[in-house]
Amino acid sequence: MVRAENFKKLRIKTNFPRKGEDGIKAIIFLHITLVSFFKTFTEEKIRELNEDLIAEGKKFFKDSAEDCRVNIKEETGLWSWSCPGNACGFSPYHYDKVHMELENKEWIQYIPHNIDKPGQLVFLLAAASMFCDLERRKDSS
Repeated sequence: MVRAENFKKLRIKTNFPRKGEDGIKAIIFLHITLVSFFKTFTEEKIRELNEDLIAEGKKFFKDSAEDCRVNIKEETGLWSWSCPGNACGFSPYHYDKVHMELENKEWIQYIPHNIDKPGQLVFLLAAASMFCDLERRKDSS
């Protein structure tokens, strides 16, 4: 069951296309505590998270699910996540990168890249909610 309190650290802004425009555009905002939470991940934990993304990706993308990835950097935390497509995924808005290291901004903006199909967007949004759930479970343990 999805509860509203699971998503206090995730905001999504969408723009639906007008006639003649390309697909839905989405911008994701993650709270800095969620972004920084990933700084604590070991190489093993990052590998497990990528394995989980690939397993979920197989439901959407079948054989190309190996392209489902999360990138975590020691100095910034959650960096980007992607799915099959031409460099398809979300990464931080370039002006927010320094704020990720300094942890001096409440919300970090992630912008989409080459999301051409609704299934790609659905998968990437589901991954963002999975990240929130990981942190929530950490707080409750």
